[in-house]
Amino acid sequence: MRWKQFALWILATIFATCEIAAAEGPTSSPMFQQWIVGRTKFSLVAGRVVSNGNNGGWMFGMPRQQVASDGPVREQINFNGNGVTRSLTYTYQQPRVEFVIEIGLEGRFVLRYSDKDQPEKYFDLTQVPGQPLRLSLPGASKPRVLRASSIWHLLVINQEECLKNFLPMLESIRPDWQVARTVRAAEDELVKMAAVSRNSDRKQWDAWIHQLGDPLWTRRDRAERSLR
Repeated sequence: MRWKQFALWILATIFATCEIAAAEGPTSSPMFQQWIVGRTKFSLVAGRVVSNGNNGGWMFGMPRQQVASDGPVREQINFNGNGVTRSLTYTYQQPRVEFVIEIGLEGRFVLRYSDKDQPEKYFDLTQVPGQPLRLSLPGASKPRVLRASSIWHLLVINQEECLKNFLPMLESIRPDWQVARTVRAAEDELVKMAAVSRNSDRKQWDAWIHQLGDPLWTRRDRAERSLR
C-alpha cells in the first residue's frame, strides 16, 4: 500500500507542477497562442519591431474586444481600427501579475510585465515611430529609464539589466528571432573590431612617434599635431 500511496503522491505532484507552470506563463496561454503566435505577423527589423502589413487584412474585421477567463486568469484582446491608429492589444492578468503586448501597424510596440510579489522583474518597453526606444526597469526609488535607437543597442549596452527578465520574455514571444544568440554574435564582432582598431591605431602612433625625429620640421610638426 505504501508504494501505491507514494506513486499517487508523485503523480499528483507532477500534475500540480504542470498546472502551475502553465498558469505562470502568459506567453503559453491559449489566447496568446491563438492570436499573437498563430495569427499576428511581426518581425525584428534593424532592431525595431515591425508589424506585417497583411495583419490589417484580418485584424480590423474582428470584433473590437474578446475576453476569456480561467479561474484567476483573465485574458483580453482589443482590436483598435479607428482610422487614426491601428493596433492589437493583448492583456494577461492574474491577481498579482500583469502582462501587456501592443502591436501597431504604424510601428508602435509595447511590451510590459509586472509582478507585485517580484517587483524586480518589472519592465516596460515602449517603441514609438521616429523616437528612441524607452525601457523602464526597477530602480531604488523610481523606475530607471534606458533609451536607445534599437533593441540591439539596448541589449548590448545594458546586457546585465536586460538579462534578468526583459530578454527572456522577448525570446518567449518569438523564439525564432534568436535574440540572445544574435546579441552574443554582435558582441563578439564588436570585440574583434575593437581589437583590430586598437592594433591599427598603435601602429600609427608608433609611426608618428618615430616621425618626431625626422630631419624635416614640417614632418615633425605634422606628427606632433597628429599625436595631440
